[in-house]
Amino acid sequence: MLFARTRAKGSLLFALSIVIGLIFLSCGAFHTDGIVVSPLIPLLTVAVNFSLLNLSKFRQAEHDLRRSENRYRSIFNNALEGICQINPDGLITAANPAFARMMGFDAPADLLAAFPDISSIRLEKPEDRQKIFGLLSDQGEIRGFETEIYTATGKRIWVSINATATKNDGRPTFYEASIEDVSERRRSEEALQESRQRFSDILEFLPDATLVIDRNGRVIAWNRAMESMTGIRKEDMLGRGDREYALPFYGDRRPILIDLALSPDEEIEAQYTVIQRTGDRIFGEAYVPVLPPGDVHVSATASVLRDPQGVVMGAIECIRNNTERKRMEERLRRAEKMESLGTMAGGVAHDLNNVLGVLVGYAEMMMLEIPEGNPLRRYAVNIHQSGIRGAAMIQDLLTLARRGVAVSEVVNLRELASSYFKSPDFAKLKEDHPQVSFRMDLQEDLMNIKGSPIHLSKTLMNLIPNAAEAISGPGEVVIKMENCYLEVPVRGYGEVKEGDYVALRVSDSGQGISPQDMERIFEPFYTKKVMGKSGTGLGLAIVWGTVKDHDGYIDVTSQEGVGSVFTLYFPATREGLAQNREQLSLDQYTGSGETLLVIDDNEGQRHLAASILTKLNYQVATVSCGEDAVSYLMSHEADLLLLDMIMDPGIDGLETYRRILEIRPHQKAIIISGYSETDRVKKVQELGAGGFLRKPYTLEKLGLAIQEELSRSDAGS
Repeated sequence: MLFARTRAKGSLLFALSIVIGLIFLSCGAFHTDGIVVSPLIPLLTVAVNFSLLNLSKFRQAEHDLRRSENRYRSIFNNALEGICQINPDGLITAANPAFARMMGFDAPADLLAAFPDISSIRLEKPEDRQKIFGLLSDQGEIRGFETEIYTATGKRIWVSINATATKNDGRPTFYEASIEDVSERRRSEEALQESRQRFSDILEFLPDATLVIDRNGRVIAWNRAMESMTGIRKEDMLGRGDREYALPFYGDRRPILIDLALSPDEEIEAQYTVIQRTGDRIFGEAYVPVLPPGDVHVSATASVLRDPQGVVMGAIECIRNNTERKRMEERLRRAEKMESLGTMAGGVAHDLNNVLGVLVGYAEMMMLEIPEGNPLRRYAVNIHQSGIRGAAMIQDLLTLARRGVAVSEVVNLRELASSYFKSPDFAKLKEDHPQVSFRMDLQEDLMNIKGSPIHLSKTLMNLIPNAAEAISGPGEVVIKMENCYLEVPVRGYGEVKEGDYVALRVSDSGQGISPQDMERIFEPFYTKKVMGKSGTGLGLAIVWGTVKDHDGYIDVTSQEGVGSVFTLYFPATREGLAQNREQLSLDQYTGSGETLLVIDDNEGQRHLAASILTKLNYQVATVSCGEDAVSYLMSHEADLLLLDMIMDPGIDGLETYRRILEIRPHQKAIIISGYSETDRVKKVQELGAGGFLRKPYTLEKLGLAIQEELSRSDAGS
């Protein structure tokens, strides 16, 4: 603008000089009729008119120039961003107030005094100064170059620089630059970057396997837990789309929960064992077939990700392997069901055993009276056997409720298996399944265990037929027994008692068990067989109860179309086996006329006990309740009491014995009950009572129990 004004003034002076020159030239004028006429007057007239026209244009140009200059100066002074002019030598020739304030000064003059040239402004990165001049030299301009500079107060700020060169004859005459303070934006960007990094770190170290996809379905996050769960590295999954993230779980590119969060699909959602949706969030549980080791149960939560305006940006899913939790829940549910069943079984066991006790007892008495060869004897035998089977069924129910194992003997599973393999039941099993081969792999020096021979035998009698019945056509059942040492938990158990165990493994090449059935195989009365023909649905439930009662563990693996393996672990013992006792004759457990008192609230049981004890040469008295027993012993003596534990109404066996001891401190007694051994039975024994006998009992068991208690008491008197 300065240069434009100079050129305008030059034009005016040039016009005036022409006019003056023409005036001087007019001195060569001539006279005509007294009038002086110059030959240059026409030319002078033209020159004057021309000069006056140029003068008018000059004044208009000057006015326009002044107005443009004022507009520029207003913009320059009032701009919100800093503006400065720099000559080719780096001197700052002009600066606006915004730049002065940015650099910590009150006025541009103060800035120009403090920072006369560009080199006096300190940069955080000095090398950026050369980059700026390099760009101006090579390109003639710079756009959005960001660097950190120091103000007059020493404050460090981020600035964005835009600059362009003004050239004359191809050479720069000055540089005009605009400088914007972008410190706030840079701090926001850094904070955002830190936030993103924190989010990335949190995501990376989340204990749950986590993936994130964008709105196009491409994987943008795949954390360490996900790498561990799937075996697929982050580098191999990031950026992948087309539902490739489903392959590690299902083996195909199918929608998973993260897709259902973005696009609900009722058909796919129906395949989950649990599905719950709340707004943008969805929770689901399902079995995934491909995830090692197979049929893993997972729970997951997926949610839509939105920006501040509510636009969908993608989705996130967190997945947890809850197979162990599912198994623990199943064990808890089964335990609760068993407890309920146990309550039911306990409620009926006593009464049923009283009924069966009468049948078994009188049938046995009839067998003693009816000689061999008499047709009536067969009836008595059948009644006796049926009663025994009925009692076994009651015992099975008590086993399910974990209330049935009252016997703890040293047992060798190899010997139990050998006895079973020689039994008619096993012969019948092979006859029914001629295409199934049975292979035994029994360790020679198998360790002993402690438990109930009856229940352990029933375990074999349930597992082996089940394995055979799972095979349709040719196949093989393998029964393996071996010693092992457990120090890590068996699958499905949170912990295991470290030590020696005997492992019983029954495997088959049958049809296998589906994951849905696997959850229920130990439930009472759950069976895929024909009820009443192949089983009652109690078999595996009894196995489960027996294992629990023996402080053992059970592991089941199965694959459909391949077969199943049931592995049972029982704690081993160093104790030796007891000697087998031969069957005794009646004379070996008869009494010597001792006086016995039968205390039982069931009339049939009292009469049966009186008949058997009379047969065994004892003097017998009977009472129907605990109160009558106390009254009887106030005036009578008894060598031994046969004490029923549950008597309703009235006091039970424990309270009866306590009151009797008050009047007869050394009274001998044995306990008889239609229920299993309980804590109250143990309390009676702690008070001084002898053995426990479960109804229904046989003559031999009753006779031997009485002899043992009388001998023990006699020895202690």
